[in-house]
Parts: sequence; structure tokens; C-alpha cells
Amino acid sequence: AVGGNRVIRSTDNGRTWASVSIPLLRGRRFARLAAVEFISETEGVVGDAGMNDGTGRSYATRDGQTWTETAAYTDHRDIAYNGRDLWTIVGDQGIWVQDDLLVPGPKRRVLPANGARFWNVDFGSPNVGVAVDLNESRNIFRTEDGGETWQTTGGYPGPVQAGQQQLIGVDLLDENVGAVA
Repeated sequence: AVGGNRVIRSTDNGRTWASVSIPLLRGRRFARLAAVEFISETEGVVGDAGMNDGTGRSYATRDGQTWTETAAYTDHRDIAYNGRDLWTIVGDQGIWVQDDLLVPGPKRRVLPANGARFWNVDFGSPNVGVAVDLNESRNIFRTEDGGETWQTTGGYPGPVQAGQQQLIGVDLLDENVGAVA
């Protein structure tokens, strides 16, 4: 779990939680951790949306103890691994992918924002994923090739009334079953 400048971890099915130290965050006064994705007990990525300098960063660990800054993004909201070979990062600048977010490497934007504010992304299988647009268009985007290309499936049901919350979270159980909240 992440939030603010903290990461907490459970090793007993969520019964107890302990803080995880990420030394790279010590010099950042206003870290805004907004995303976390682990692919094993020790390998994972934490995303800092970048509040104090306008630049988001990703920090990765392979052993659960040692952290490395692996990527910089203008602003990112969520990170997801497709379960096979590609990491997807979403935010105000669009949808980005990177082959291995656990080490520094090249990233590429596969879908410019074009007014969208991507907030959340999840994969139900190595091929099928969904990203949610928080803007007034309320679009839901879907990939069927592991994150390389994305198409809108149309907006989610509305209308969204003044003061009503936008749908921002997505969770896919598999390629066919999922929820947006």
C-alpha cells in the first residue's frame, strides 16, 4: 500500500503491516506515492507522482530492500504489469510502456493524452488491460495486445452530476470480468 511518502507491506495476508524504507525518498520533501505494483514477494515498483518538482519517478526493487530510480515521468497515476513482458504507466501525459521497469531503460508513449487524464490501469491477462480516463469524456480504454495499442470502448454510464465523484479505480479479474469504481 502507498500514500503520501510511505509504503507499507504485509507478509501475513494483510493481518499486520510494516513500513518499508525507500532511502531514495529521504531527500524528497513532498513525495506523492500514488502507485505500487509487485510481481513477487520481493520484486516491485513504486510510483511517485512528483508533487514538489513536477516530475514523477519510479523506484524499483528486486530484493525488497535495495531501491533504484528507474524512470522519470511528467506525472503518473498508476503502474501495472501485464504479467508477461511489459509495464504500463498512466497519467496526465498519456499511456507509456517500458519493457522492464525494474531497471532503468527506455520508455515509449503508446497513447498521447489528447485531453484525457488517465488515472488507473489494470490487466486481466497478459494481453487484456483497461485504463480509465478521469476527464469529462469518461472514456475507458482497452488493450488486447499487452499494452502496445489502446482503443476507447466509449464512456462509462453517466451523467456525472456536479459534486458526484468520477470513476477512477479499475480491477480486472480476467479478460472478461472486471469493475470500475
